[in-house]
Amino acid sequence: MRKTCMTLARTLFEEVCCKMIELRGETPNKSGNISVLFGQVQRPYFGDVASTAEGKEFEKLLNG
Repeated sequence: MRKTCMTLARTLFEEVCCKMIELRGETPNKSGNISVLFGQVQRPYFGDVASTAEGKEFEKLLNG
């Protein structure tokens, strides 16, 4: 079965997020929800961006 470019891009993004979290000594969220995983990555750098309008728009883009 051929994977689409979007599927491969999402998988790569997910792997990068997991690696960044693991490098900080934390355990990545395994729920499969990419916006939760990305929130885990960004929180130490940007605070809780998810509560802003931009964060909500980005979450909408990530989850389709």
